[in-house]
Order: sequence, then C-alpha cells, then structure tokens
Amino acid sequence: MPDKREKRGRPKKGEVPSPPVTVYRVQLKLQSPSEDTLRQLRKEASIFILVTNAGNDTASDVDLLKGYKGQQTVENRFRFLKDPFFVRRLFLEKPHRVEAFAYVMMMGMMIYALFEYLIRQSMETEDEPLNLMGGGGRRSLRPTGEAVLELLDTVDIVHMEIGGQRRRLFPDNQEPQLDRILGLLGMDRSVYTTPITSKVAEINSQ
Repeated sequence: MPDKREKRGRPKKGEVPSPPVTVYRVQLKLQSPSEDTLRQLRKEASIFILVTNAGNDTASDVDLLKGYKGQQTVENRFRFLKDPFFVRRLFLEKPHRVEAFAYVMMMGMMIYALFEYLIRQSMETEDEPLNLMGGGGRRSLRPTGEAVLELLDTVDIVHMEIGGQRRRLFPDNQEPQLDRILGLLGMDRSVYTTPITSKVAEINSQ
C-alpha cells in the first residue's frame, strides 16, 4: 500500500508518489496445550519443597504440610507487633526494660486472640450478625477482634461521687450493641461499673 502523503490536498502535476509501504498483520490462533505439557505443568505445580527436622515416624508429609500452612494463622497475630506504629525506637534505658515491654506486648496479643476467639465461638450459635459500622453498614457473623474493640471504644463511663463514694454510671447514649457484645463474652455491664477490688472482696467473702 502507498505511504501517506506529508502534504494535504491534490498532488501536483509530475509529483513523484510516495514509495509503497509493506504492512504485515499477524493472526494468532490459540491452541490448547498437549496432554504431555499439561502433565508436566501439574507435576511442577504439585511440588512443594519443605525442609524439616521431623522424622518420617513423627508425622506424615500431609500433616507436615498442614502444620506449615497453619503457621499463617499464628503469623497474622504477630503482624501488628512488626508494625512500625508499635515497634519503633523505644526510649527505654535498660535492655531488661525493653524485654519486659516485649512481654507486655506478647500478653496483649494473647488477650486479643482470646477475645476474638470467644466472640467468634459465641457467634456460631447466632443468627443475627453484628453491625460493625453502624447505620446498617458492614455486618458479620465472624467479626474481627479489632472491629469489636472499635465498637467498645465508644463506651463512655461517668465517674461521680455520691454520699462520699465514687460511683461509675452509664450515660443513656451508649453503643446499642454493648449488652449483646458483653453477653457473647460471658460478661455484663458490671465490668465497667464495678471496680476489680470490689469483685475480689466479694469473692473472698463468699
């Protein structure tokens, strides 16, 4: 096909036409891979190299693979400990204080995991999901501990001194799902209003 002229309009008399340009068009047709190729690809995809010091009499290959894959559940718990928001430059004077701080973070992670486990275990018998966003937003029957803690973070307690005694009271405008969440954890509002020392004294008196 002839090349496109650089100038517009009708060519002048005696003007030499542009040289022709050869254009190639490729037409592709996809073919299914052969059975030998598929067999080789399946073989390569099914290979999983796992190095372990456990003997064959300890666990089978399948059990070892399941145990390795199950580490993701544990690793996700440590994800926030690796976040720079939590782990960054620590202004602690002595190494043993840094170590103690790490233990406190570990205990916090364990309590968080137990908190989430209890919520999800109790939700297994529930039909109504928790409204995690309010106003008809995201709802879930397997809420994360973080989402539930965000709901509980809105709880406000009023501290008043009545008759020489300090009391903790609930205002009327509380999170509407508070009682349900506490019930799923096997608790009630007394965890907010009754000091721990009073509960210990009551238990000891019984």
